[in-house]
Amino acid sequence: MPSMKSATQLTDSIPTKDVISITKLYDKLLLEDHTKREETKGRQGHLHPSSIGYCARKNVYGAIGADIKPGVLKVVDLEIFKAGHMSHDRIQTVLADVQRVCEDGVEWDFKSEVPMGTDNELWNLFRLKGTCDGLVTVRDTRSGAEQRGVLEIKTIGLTGFEALKAPSLIHLMQGHIYAYRFDVPIMWFWYYCKNNSKRKCFAVLFDDAIWDKTLERVYMLANHVNNNTLPDREESWYMCPRCEYEHICKPSVTKKKRQSSRRSLGKK
Repeated sequence: MPSMKSATQLTDSIPTKDVISITKLYDKLLLEDHTKREETKGRQGHLHPSSIGYCARKNVYGAIGADIKPGVLKVVDLEIFKAGHMSHDRIQTVLADVQRVCEDGVEWDFKSEVPMGTDNELWNLFRLKGTCDGLVTVRDTRSGAEQRGVLEIKTIGLTGFEALKAPSLIHLMQGHIYAYRFDVPIMWFWYYCKNNSKRKCFAVLFDDAIWDKTLERVYMLANHVNNNTLPDREESWYMCPRCEYEHICKPSVTKKKRQSSRRSLGKK
C-alpha cells in the first residue's frame, strides 16, 4: 500500500507564495455575493419596517431608488450580519416544529418569515412592506382561548445585552407595524446575545402611543418620498461610513473621519 505524503512533502512541492489562502478566497466570495445582491436593488422602491427608526435620509434614498455605491461594507461587517441571520434561522427552525398539541393542552402554531404583502393599507398609503420574523398563535384546546402575536429576533453584543431592560423604540416601531398589519395584539422581542448565547425575551402589548409615534415618522418619510425631497441628515460615526448612499449624501462625519485618518498617518 502506498504511503501518504506528509504535510511537509506536500507544501514543499508548492512555492509558499503560490499557496492559496482559504480565508482570502472566502473573503473574496463573501464580498462578491454581497455586491451582486446590492446590484439587484431588491430593497429599493419602498419603505421598510426594520429601517423606519434609523436614518431618515437613508430611508428616503432607498424608497426613491437612489444610486447605490456597492462595496462600502467590509468583511467584518458582513460577518456580523451573517452571524445575526444564522441566529435568526436557528431560532425560527426550532419554533417551526411546534405545530403540535403540548401535554398541557396548549396548541402552538408558528410561521416564519411572513411577508406583509401589498394588499393592505400600509402599502397603499406609504409603500411600506417587509417580512416579520414570525407569526405566533397559541390556543388552549380546552377553553378555546387564543393569543396571537408577532415575533422579532434581534442579535446584540454583550455590553448592550447586559444594559437591556426593555425593547428599544426603533424595535418597538418595527414590531407595531407588523402587529398592525397582521391584526395581532402581542409582540415578542427576542434578544440573543452573540457573546454568550444568553437571551432576553419581552412580551409587549400593542400601545397606541407608540403606534402614533410610528405613524408620525412613517408619514414624514412618505411625504419626503412623494415630494422628492430629503430630510435632514442624521449623522453617525459608525453608520455613515457603512452606508451605500454616503457618496451622494456626503455627511460631514465621514469627511472629518477621513481627515483625521490622514493626520494620523502623517504623524507616523
